[in-house]
Amino acid sequence: MNIQHHFLARAASPAAAEEQARAFLDKTLLVRYAEVSVESQDTMSGEHPRFWPTLAHLADQHHDLCRHFLASLRDTGIATLDDLLSLEQGYQSKLLHIFAHLVDGFFGIDSVLFNLVEDSHVVSANLRAAIKEEPRAYYLLTANCSLLSVEEASIIHRRPPNHP
Repeated sequence: MNIQHHFLARAASPAAAEEQARAFLDKTLLVRYAEVSVESQDTMSGEHPRFWPTLAHLADQHHDLCRHFLASLRDTGIATLDDLLSLEQGYQSKLLHIFAHLVDGFFGIDSVLFNLVEDSHVVSANLRAAIKEEPRAYYLLTANCSLLSVEEASIIHRRPPNHP
């Protein structure tokens, strides 16, 4: 299973930004990936013409994901905050738990954009201003992650001879 995450980092170079993202993924508690690849051609500094539109698009994707979890909670009968007092343990509580992670900045498999500077899923107005003042010091990068190594995946998908 392949997962893609985008990271915002403050670094002296694209390589240093990638190192930060890899170190973060190595230390995070909730998700462990077998393999992580970062395509250097997709990494862009704050000076790149696509930096701000890409950041805005990723922020929109994050908000869409949050809205999806809220809609899913509503679909289970949660309409008000008071309804949370009677929340059933199981599917409802899992939805709320994932939503809380997305809101509070706890990195998980559902994270679209993760801001390594502020340890958050969003980018504050103060950080946006800092990026505009010193765009060369900030990078957006994409990490392609797999839950299984290529070797493990190939073993799982191998079929014995004469097997349909």
